[in-house]
Amino acid sequence: MVYSCINGLTVSQLKKAILFSFAIMILVQLYVLIAIPATVYHDAFRTVQQAEQISTGDIDWTSTYFLRNPNNVPIVVFLGQWFKFTNFLGLSPNVALSVLKLLIFDGMIVTILAILKEIKGDLKLSAMAAIFFLLSPYSYTYNIQVFYTDTPIFLACAVTVLILLKWQERKNSLDKSKQGKLLLFPLFGACLLAQIIKPNFLIFAIAALITTILLYFFQRLSLKKILAPLVTIILAIGLAFPAGKLVNASVDYHYHQSYELPTLHWVEMGLNAKSYGMYSVQDTKRTLKIKNLKERQTAAKKVIKQRVKKLGIFWS
Repeated sequence: MVYSCINGLTVSQLKKAILFSFAIMILVQLYVLIAIPATVYHDAFRTVQQAEQISTGDIDWTSTYFLRNPNNVPIVVFLGQWFKFTNFLGLSPNVALSVLKLLIFDGMIVTILAILKEIKGDLKLSAMAAIFFLLSPYSYTYNIQVFYTDTPIFLACAVTVLILLKWQERKNSLDKSKQGKLLLFPLFGACLLAQIIKPNFLIFAIAALITTILLYFFQRLSLKKILAPLVTIILAIGLAFPAGKLVNASVDYHYHQSYELPTLHWVEMGLNAKSYGMYSVQDTKRTLKIKNLKERQTAAKKVIKQRVKKLGIFWS
């Protein structure tokens, strides 16, 4: 029924429908942020609190939270820089944070609408998506009430997909101009920042590498068309590791070995059926009781083997 109504609209009417839906959504979001503030706790609270300290020049990493969770330091640094900027503008941290949350989340929605336009070739699917976001609780709950690494990563993923679509669509005409190469700069920036903020964005590099290998063996012509963006993704994510160290060094953050967790620890927690594959306090406490990183890595391997054997390859 909705599609049949949208299908009969002109391009001008579709644009107005999208803008109207988006405007109403923003008004509702503002009401939610003002009238129904969320109680922020755990990781999100620690992140915002530390960023506020950094914005005032008070750099202190004595809290064991960040010694145990070094992956959250970059988002604290970036948020601290945002607070510095908004402090200059005279905005309170609460207002500044609300503005940032709306910019990131609504920016993600705009990018998704652009993706749908690229796929469909017209605004009909985008108009349906705009109505969906207007009516869905997804636009008014966690994503705008709590600031953490999730929404920035969603935005980075959306930007990456949009650039890849534009690259693929316009490749033939862009070969003769500099416009095609310009698309690689925002792609590089989005992937670099995303990997620094959220280490598991690495999956994009893995996906890009697998795609490159498969296309090389089965469709070399297709590989030639998208090789540049795929290499850009891999390069950006690779450079994110030394760049992340520079970000940490800029706020005088240093790893503390007694709180450092091995990479396999996250696989170990992912196989914990009791915590449904999510973060496990019990697993972390047990791991940190082990003396050094090498022994923790060995212990993690042992637990992983036990859990895989118990769960089997397929489990529900």
